[in-house]
Amino acid sequence: MEPDTEKQRSFKVKLAMFFGYNGENYRGMQFQRNQTVRTVENTLHDILFRLGFILESNTTDLKRVKWSRAARTDKRVHALCNAVSTKL
Repeated sequence: MEPDTEKQRSFKVKLAMFFGYNGENYRGMQFQRNQTVRTVENTLHDILFRLGFILESNTTDLKRVKWSRAARTDKRVHALCNAVSTKL
């Protein structure tokens, strides 16, 4: 019996990302289901999806990848150091 190749390559690793940003062109930190709203989390999530770290089936619900943020910011607020953890 051949091993299931999908299961072999779909293991997940918990990852913490630390970053700073200029929030001038963002509408805050928090993910919004409305993809036309530009937020820091929407941008990070989209980049990770485009790089193949997040499956398309997990793009609409952050709970599926165990997404967690350290803090939130409002519209046009900058952050020197913020953190997000997720399972990729």
